Amino acid sequence: MAFVRNHSIKSYGYYYNLIIKHVQKVIDEIAYNPVEEYFTEVRWCHDIDAPVFNRREINCPYKLTSSVEIVRPSGEGKAIVFSKDLQSEFNFNSTDPQTLLDHLIQHAIEPVAQSKFSRCHKKDGTGFEFREFSDVDFEYIQNTIMAPNL
Repeated sequence: MAFVRNHSIKSYGYYYNLIIKHVQKVIDEIAYNPVEEYFTEVRWCHDIDAPVFNRREINCPYKLTSSVEIVRPSGEGKAIVFSKDLQSEFNFNSTDPQTLLDHLIQHAIEPVAQSKFSRCHKKDGTGFEFREFSDVDFEYIQNTIMAPNL
């Protein structure tokens, strides 16, 4: 989506709906078509002041407890679980998973539109910003998120 770089979100016009549809498709795939034997935790990461997605094995002993989750399409087990800290950071005390998914989509629109997917500290230390993935980011993704058997 390089065509929308360096524009304000309001200037995307027609592309705004395409960006929303793209982000919606990714989120829906995670929530409604989970990888066999895995589920996704969505939590707030205080280190980067943003939501993060963690892939967990269904039998993982370190499961997040939450009152908000989406059940796998088979009806057996969780597909996605939302942490309570995510809800409080978003100032959302909703127990409706679709409301939380919609909020995640809204949170992602501008960085996706700018093709900036990595959250980091600003160089001046005054907060956070999104930037393009670095080689270190790609290595991290390959080694920690991309399981060899997926």
